[in-house]
Amino acid sequence: MSGFDHLQFWHWFILAVIFAGVEMLTPGFFFIWLGGAALIVGLVALVFSAMSWEVQLILFAALSGLSVLGWYKFGRKIIVATDDVNLNRRGDSLIGRTGQLTEPIVNGRGRVKIDDSVWSAEGDDAPDGAKVLITGVRGAVLTVERRL
Repeated sequence: MSGFDHLQFWHWFILAVIFAGVEMLTPGFFFIWLGGAALIVGLVALVFSAMSWEVQLILFAALSGLSVLGWYKFGRKIIVATDDVNLNRRGDSLIGRTGQLTEPIVNGRGRVKIDDSVWSAEGDDAPDGAKVLITGVRGAVLTVERRL
């Protein structure tokens, strides 16, 4: 006698909820497809209550495989367009803006405040409090020019 002999539709619903929870806690987009497959198997098992546990597991494996492969083949091609070319590139969005030095630039290095953030800065030596123009970005370091 196997532990799967008493597999019911509600077991699949619980498994679907567990996969959905795991999806929320992990990066990527994988477990939701397994949860969807478990949900479908649960619905099929609800309608066809005489379905054996072997058929249920085979159906789950097939639906899981098809949904994951379908996502990798077709779903990953969906690209969300945006008008903001600097989305997720905050440093690039600062180019052309003016900031104020919070630490003087000495030997080419200092710190500049823009809005409520302070960034490392590189440029020609300038005193504390000087206004600077952001001309470029390299990682988290802004390239600046002094404004007169």
